Amino acid sequence: MRAFKLKETESLGGFVMYKPCEVKTSDRRAFMGSQFRNSETETIARNIILQQQSIDGEKWTPFTWEDYKNFCSHNVTDTELGVIKALASGGKPVWNTTTVLNAGYLEEDPKGTFKVTGSFLHALPAELFEQ
Repeated sequence: MRAFKLKETESLGGFVMYKPCEVKTSDRRAFMGSQFRNSETETIARNIILQQQSIDGEKWTPFTWEDYKNFCSHNVTDTELGVIKALASGGKPVWNTTTVLNAGYLEEDPKGTFKVTGSFLHALPAELFEQ
């Protein structure tokens, strides 16, 4: 896995933040090989970025589970909510994996609103940010 490339922009949580529009999403396979080490998590990470790009490609916008479900065109399941919650609080993203996520890839407030963090972006393959 290649090291994450930093750029000069807004800093958040010790990591340099890219804008949603600066993350390449056209090739879903490019998300494989992330630090998440789980294909379901990588797919949901891509969905989160696509959802963010559709709202405002210039900034990261807080989102709810309902926002995520409304954005997705596929049949969204509660398994995806488990992955999103694991990205926030840590743990196994799905029951049939040995992968255990650290907390903090997303922030979750008491009302169930999620926000992308620098750790989330740092976990993605560097190729997604190369211009």
